Amino acid sequence: MSIETEGKLREDWRFPGNAFDNGLIEKSEQAVEKKLKELAEAALTQMQKKLKADIAGFGEQVRIESPVLWKKLKSDWDERFAGIPVEVQAKVKIREFGTQGTKA
Repeated sequence: MSIETEGKLREDWRFPGNAFDNGLIEKSEQAVEKKLKELAEAALTQMQKKLKADIAGFGEQVRIESPVLWKKLKSDWDERFAGIPVEVQAKVKIREFGTQGTKA
């Protein structure tokens, strides 16, 4: 499973800190990537282990990409889905920078 997103760093309230510093931007991207991955993995665990239900639509992707395979799997898809390992990848890109400030 691959998650790709981009966004804006609207405000920088860290003191000292500089939102325009590439090092801070890269660290922010990495922190968001890590959190996205953690949240997605937690959601997958709930779907697969607790609910044993494909509420995210993985089966629909299989049906679209491989209809012949889907015909073989669809009758017990939720049970099969519960045991399929899913690797999560996240990629975040900060495109714009907003304002800077400090808390008074």
